[in-house]
Amino acid sequence: MLIANSKVKRTALNLVSVIGGETLLRAANFLAVVVIARLYGAGVLGLYATALAYATVAVMIAENGLQISSITEIKRTSADIHGLVSQLWTLRIFLFTVMSAVLALIGWFSQWPKEVWIIGILVTVRVLLYSYSQLQFAVLKSIDRMRVIGPIQTLNFFILTLGIAATYHYSWNIKLLLWSFIIAQVTEILLSFRVLWRWGLRPSKFVMRECWNLFKRSTPIGMTYVMAGITMRTDVIVLSALGSRSDVGHFAAAHMGVVLFYSLSWLFGSVLLTDFTRLASNPAEFDGYANRWTKLLLSVGGVGALALYFIAPPAVLFLYGEEFAITSRLASIMILALPLILLNAVYLSRAIAIGAKRVYLGTYLGTSIVAITLDVLLARAYGGVGIAFAIVARELLMFLIFRTQASVSSRRRILITEPSYTSQVEEAIDI
Repeated sequence: MLIANSKVKRTALNLVSVIGGETLLRAANFLAVVVIARLYGAGVLGLYATALAYATVAVMIAENGLQISSITEIKRTSADIHGLVSQLWTLRIFLFTVMSAVLALIGWFSQWPKEVWIIGILVTVRVLLYSYSQLQFAVLKSIDRMRVIGPIQTLNFFILTLGIAATYHYSWNIKLLLWSFIIAQVTEILLSFRVLWRWGLRPSKFVMRECWNLFKRSTPIGMTYVMAGITMRTDVIVLSALGSRSDVGHFAAAHMGVVLFYSLSWLFGSVLLTDFTRLASNPAEFDGYANRWTKLLLSVGGVGALALYFIAPPAVLFLYGEEFAITSRLASIMILALPLILLNAVYLSRAIAIGAKRVYLGTYLGTSIVAITLDVLLARAYGGVGIAFAIVARELLMFLIFRTQASVSSRRRILITEPSYTSQVEEAIDI
């Protein structure tokens, strides 16, 4: 009992550090969206949201799942952590260089106006730096140094808040606001690198074959997260193709909150992934751990979502003003998806931990196709409100698929375990 309590306490402290720090950053990002909406209007917010959507999808494609796969890779090859992390850093730089060149060519052929180029470049640089920072945090998670992540991100939060407050007070243009984002992100990277250096991590010899092998192993996870990112950002992309920049701005004001929650859910899943990986050899504990989180999120998350459903409309009007009245309705609908987003993060980490590539790839592929189809059809018929309902529908569909697959895989694992485990597992998988 004492051992179990210590494990729960350790996981809770890690979650507080990782989720708490990221929550502060996401709160600052949300505050920035409010400032952009109030200072520059829905049109500029729509341009910012569209640039962020395209940049995020591009970075997720180039990232190729290295952030998440690094956790399992380091756990399995801890003897050569220096070489592995060096391969991760090198491969990430190469992939991002290729991605940046592709984006530049797209902009050149599309003849983007100067305003789009400037905002697009600044947003893309910030997203690239954020992704690189998350890779270093993934290494810290793997070596059980999660508790330093919260303080590092707290400092990032203060720099961001200072930049946002100055922008609002002095009515700076959006470019200065985006530069403050970049400065804060560079600071975060330097501090996390300092922790890794003090821990003893050092650059190692570059081996092309090892980089290629690492790239191939991370690809299934990368494809999954690319599909997740594309699905999430397609909401804005589809509306930008079918509606006006102002429509996108009104929708993005609510959607930014959902994007925040997706990011937090993936971080939440990455923390659980370390525990799932550790418990994978014990089916009873493994499935029991997953189902304890399922019960908690269904009960607490469900009640929280219903409360937020009624709180959202007045809160949105208070933040954005009367110009964003439609945003309050959109936010109320999207909030219903929040518990499902967390549940899907749990089951994705569960599938990754046991190497169930067909499960997580198939689930995300099928859900992505349905989600994009729903976005297009419902956006044509109902605009942003239709896409808000599509978000709830796709998360519910994904959870049902994941849950069904988990029940099937649990029963299969029972058949190949010792009889003494059978009653424990059967009890664990009943929720």
